[in-house]
Amino acid sequence: MSKIRRINLCFDMRRSEDREVYNLLKSKRNKTAYVVDVILKNKELESSVVTVDKDTLRNIFEEVLNQTHIVFKDTKNKEKITEDIDIPADIFNIIDNI
Repeated sequence: MSKIRRINLCFDMRRSEDREVYNLLKSKRNKTAYVVDVILKNKELESSVVTVDKDTLRNIFEEVLNQTHIVFKDTKNKEKITEDIDIPADIFNIIDNI
């Protein structure tokens, strides 16, 4: 049994992404080494992605906002609100929609 394996790829030249990749591969001298390198680097990047649950992200976001001194402005009355107020819940709803 041969130790060399072959995979055939098809590119739809009507799609810009396919056309771009085809032209890139066509320009490479050692296509196999290039594909191996790209796939292994992509796999390495995927494994280094840090996942954070929404509650942790919410806590981090809240801590950062509490450490910054944000002055809220009442858009109707055009006055600055200087007293301490809680961070509006709408800000945290952004996190839930991620």
